[in-house]
Amino acid sequence: MKASAEELIIVPDMHEAIVTEEEFYRAGEVIRKSAQVQKKKGEMYPLRSLVYCGNCGRRMQKRKMSMSFICGYTRTNPDTECSDIRWEDGKELEQIVFRAIRDYIHLADKNRKKAKIFQKDRQRTIRTEVQSIAGLQEEIARLKQDKLKLYEKYCADRLNRNAYLAEKTVIDERIAKLETDISSSEERVSGLEEQSPEVSSELEAACVAFQKESVLTYDMAHAFVDRIVVYAEGNIEIKWRFKDIFAEE
Repeated sequence: MKASAEELIIVPDMHEAIVTEEEFYRAGEVIRKSAQVQKKKGEMYPLRSLVYCGNCGRRMQKRKMSMSFICGYTRTNPDTECSDIRWEDGKELEQIVFRAIRDYIHLADKNRKKAKIFQKDRQRTIRTEVQSIAGLQEEIARLKQDKLKLYEKYCADRLNRNAYLAEKTVIDERIAKLETDISSSEERVSGLEEQSPEVSSELEAACVAFQKESVLTYDMAHAFVDRIVVYAEGNIEIKWRFKDIFAEE
């Protein structure tokens, strides 16, 4: 007998988390919304309203008995090139889309982990550069104090003009070098801040919510796919709701 939520004993932080708490709750929200939609609509065909003709761009029609897809435009215009646009086996198309989504989730998860590693390395490098800048600024402040003391010695006739100018030149050159180093470090920090990888929280939630699915469902297909374009000779193109990470790879 399944225990109710009130009867469950939850001990936090007993094991290392697979996903963060924020990701867990976002995924739960996606699943709850999907369940609500499914309850309202009943069992729906996974690829409903997603399949389009690659010739005219219109949404394709699915025949119930044969499970094939045809472009409805051919009914009124039989001579159009849309007559060559068809997909005979709807179940096969479901399998193709399911495998593509599964690969997409796998690649998105890999990229997310790489992004987190990159973020840590980036933040560590930024901290090192900022500490370096602070150290350089402290050294400049000390050198400026040394230069002031040098001038005071010169004014008190404890240092002749040539010696004063020689030591002042050394200090000025050192300060100029440190200021150049500071500028270089600031440029590196600015560049690292701009390199922050974009991570979609909606994509993360969808991946967590549907990563364990064993078959394609309406909610899974519509969470990831914007449309499936069918071309002649059995070629298809999947246009994703999120960025095309396959193209990036």
